[in-house]
Amino acid sequence: MLLNMEELNLEKEMRNYDMKAVELRTRKGHFMAIEVPGLAERRPSLVDGDFVFIELAYQDRNGHNLKYQGYIYCIEADEVLLNFGKDFHVQHQPRSLYNIWFTFNRVNLRRLHQAVESAQNLDIDFLFPSLLTELSYKGIPIIPFTTLNQQQLQAVDMIFSSEGAPPYVIHGPPGTGKTLTLVEAILQLYTTRKNTRILVCAASDSAADHILEKLVTNRTAEVKENEIFRLNATSRQYEDVQSECI
Repeated sequence: MLLNMEELNLEKEMRNYDMKAVELRTRKGHFMAIEVPGLAERRPSLVDGDFVFIELAYQDRNGHNLKYQGYIYCIEADEVLLNFGKDFHVQHQPRSLYNIWFTFNRVNLRRLHQAVESAQNLDIDFLFPSLLTELSYKGIPIIPFTTLNQQQLQAVDMIFSSEGAPPYVIHGPPGTGKTLTLVEAILQLYTTRKNTRILVCAASDSAADHILEKLVTNRTAEVKENEIFRLNATSRQYEDVQSECI
């Protein structure tokens, strides 16, 4: 149910990119380009592989208003390169105006649905263990790797000592140090529990890059290069990947 609600919300938010009576420009031979102002700041952002639908903003000489489907080939800042089939290029005329709307590629959502269905075959204790399999670290003093305030240190201590019941939610307004607190918790687990496997996920590539940077640049913890791996989305352009993220 939650995945279905997420999909409906994503589709609703994609309507923010709808455009009317816009002109397409030819780029790199057979690609069509349009500018989407503020694309980089919006969430969810368009990504390579998302589908695009267009129609003439007016009826053609035969009274038709045909629709064409393509996909996003790549995104360059606020400019989107689109790929269409031959049927579109046959009728396309320079300076024609089109109505354009996007929809997301459902591959990732289908994988999420498959994961939920597969989880039904797993033992419930595997997904939600009722007993701690690790020794309690409660009472062991934490030596912070970064400068934290009292609330941030308390949050890290709760996570580190498994106090209460997970999951733990770190919340607060922008600029209150949520990422700093998360990074500190990761470093504490990394340096004290050598057998711990830590999976860090983020809502965007830039957010994941930011966390990675904070982890690898901490000279006190000294995260080893062969013990950390940055998995990039297949939709991410190679040129956008920083050298330390490869």
